Amino acid sequence: MLAFVAAAGLTVSACSNSEGGTPQSSVDGSTSVPGSSIVESSESADAASVSELDPCSVLAVEEISEHAKVQQPEHTTVGGAPTCTWPAQAQDTAALVPTPSVAIRDKGGVQDMNDIGRGVQFTTEDGRDYAQAAGHGNCNIAIGVTEKTRVDIMVTSAETTEKACELANTLTELAEPRVPQG
Repeated sequence: MLAFVAAAGLTVSACSNSEGGTPQSSVDGSTSVPGSSIVESSESADAASVSELDPCSVLAVEEISEHAKVQQPEHTTVGGAPTCTWPAQAQDTAALVPTPSVAIRDKGGVQDMNDIGRGVQFTTEDGRDYAQAAGHGNCNIAIGVTEKTRVDIMVTSAETTEKACELANTLTELAEPRVPQG
């Protein structure tokens, strides 16, 4: 289990590969020849692998519904990244209701995660890199695939940043086994 300590003292944890589930990793058979300028990069193969991942396949509406009231998923593109958003069921209220999303980032690894108000925290567990960025009722947790690719689990529009991170943590635990590891 890995843990993040947010600026407000909130501990956010995500599961590791040893905690159940079946991680799916790609076998790309890439090679590198010493002294040669020709290198088949596992990064490009893994980027292709993560690019082919449907963001709506990382979480199921039934799983999310156990923790937040959401509608059926919608495919979108946010910042050039394929994204799946499960719109919140607001029930005709002006209250803040958390909206979860998954984004596939094939042009930026965990180290490239943006600060959204409270800094970015990094950790590694069982060979997988993670990052957390939180602020203003939002929380993003990046699950590293390779140095240059990641899958972001995002929760926006929560009542508090802490509630957003609690839900992001829960969703990360559910999603992590389905995210390839390079």
